[in-house]
Amino acid sequence: MRIVPALLATLTLQGYAFAQVATNPSAVDYMYVNGRQVPLTVVPDAPFYRIHSDARVAATESAQADLQRVMDVREVRPGAAQLAIRRTADSAVAARQAISRYTRIQEADQLRVFTAGRGTTLLIEYPEIILQCDERVTLEEVQRYLRQHYQVTVVPTGLRQGQFLVRVVTPSHTLWLANQLRSTTAIPVRYADVNFFFARPSGSNPPRFLTRWPALSPTPPTNDPGFAEQWALENRAALPGALRGADMGFARAYRIAPLDATGTKIAVLDYAIDVNHPELKSAIDSVFNATRYDPDKGFDDPALRELDFDEQPEAQADHGTAAAGIIAALSGNGVGVSGVAPGAKIVAIQISRPSDSDLEMVNGLAVAAAFQAADRAGAHVVSLSWGLQFPDPEAYPSIRAEIDALGRGRGNKGILVVSAAGNDTINIPDPDFPADYAGRASNVIAAGASNWCGRRKRAGQCDEERWSSRFGAQTLFAPGVDILTTTNQRDRNAANALTNYRANFNGTSAATPFVAAAAALVLKQHPTWTADQVRTHLIQTAATLTAGGDARLDVCNALYGASRCALTGP
Repeated sequence: MRIVPALLATLTLQGYAFAQVATNPSAVDYMYVNGRQVPLTVVPDAPFYRIHSDARVAATESAQADLQRVMDVREVRPGAAQLAIRRTADSAVAARQAISRYTRIQEADQLRVFTAGRGTTLLIEYPEIILQCDERVTLEEVQRYLRQHYQVTVVPTGLRQGQFLVRVVTPSHTLWLANQLRSTTAIPVRYADVNFFFARPSGSNPPRFLTRWPALSPTPPTNDPGFAEQWALENRAALPGALRGADMGFARAYRIAPLDATGTKIAVLDYAIDVNHPELKSAIDSVFNATRYDPDKGFDDPALRELDFDEQPEAQADHGTAAAGIIAALSGNGVGVSGVAPGAKIVAIQISRPSDSDLEMVNGLAVAAAFQAADRAGAHVVSLSWGLQFPDPEAYPSIRAEIDALGRGRGNKGILVVSAAGNDTINIPDPDFPADYAGRASNVIAAGASNWCGRRKRAGQCDEERWSSRFGAQTLFAPGVDILTTTNQRDRNAANALTNYRANFNGTSAATPFVAAAAALVLKQHPTWTADQVRTHLIQTAATLTAGGDARLDVCNALYGASRCALTGP
């Protein structure tokens, strides 16, 4: 039975004044960042709906198929409500009409959607709040306080002591209630974040395939047939305008000694990865599906050990597989391409649900669970080929808290988080979150994209790609244009099939796993180093980009020093 929200009023509790209730909670359009009120911009007529978990969906398969055809319907987590998005994204009214044909109309709530500042990330007000109290606070205390005043349910998140998930009956009151909880003195609150669904437009980067394997370059360090096309590993100036040696130093390092990252683990947080790809299968350590994390079941839920790879559209499945291949594709096996960190293990963590819409989406609770899963799996490095545009690096404390906790992981030496700086198509050079947190967190490094001309990637320069790399404090640039790497295994009968590799993985999404792999190689060589020491070492040993002097990743310099890594020969 659906609960009708009670009327809200100004309240006091045991002598503590609760923050003044807004006249209209549904009109609140701001959030607090370090005590500052930050305005949000409402996106009008946004076609996002919450369908209740007990909604009476039409029973016939044809009716459900009709609903799926017009709506991208996502299960938030097993047994929970569903998030429905109008596929054509043209009208919330059209979306509501579609839902009403197949469910009881009162069981679908339109969700408010915001943007912040100049960013393009959509903040979808999902009716849940991640509430962090002092560790001593019990569930009973929080329930007793909240249930006196609000129509909510409260459960522990299972992620941290004193952390709770507050489920709000009226979705449009969620931001208001989060703001209220931040200011209450009735219970010791550290932060209260709306469990937003964060959505951004999907990039258009369909895979391009080689038509044949190239002839091996002279004295290649590995016998993988695709190596000659991996300019990022050895730039022989074969591409237009290319600068010889403007690569990430793999070949120069390999010729000194075969690279070895055995014993290290890199957590790749992305879409689901093709863990059965012949170039990746032996490198997979474990998998974790953060999108299925259910606070009621915790980390022991068997559903968390299954990725949604087969359900993903091809473009989504391609992204995580491409990132993993840059790190750990088998090197020297005479098949496909060479990975940068031979012997490293991949912890494959899925953070986004399959979607047929043109949006990439994650939510706050899933990201927090993903970071904790990386720590629990023993990761040395986290690779994040995604990012969000927040109004401030301090804006989402529940995610920042997990990044800070990773800084205390690995026996207090810290887990290094390599985060994509983001691709600029709307003239916002500042990096995405959490890459922009690198200026505040010593275990975060931002990955910017460089090209084969030895320059920071800028639209219209060197290559034909119409995007630019973002950058900021603690940014290390790495190859990010036309990267040859693994993709979905389209031909399951031929490991060396050309269609199992894409030739154009682009963006800071591609640069990020290069930096993560280099960090693993450094940690193999210096296992007692802290995350901050690894970050500092990678930046201090970097080469410099042409026209600007920014730091360009050079793993040879990082492992053996610049004097041993100078270019030789023609």
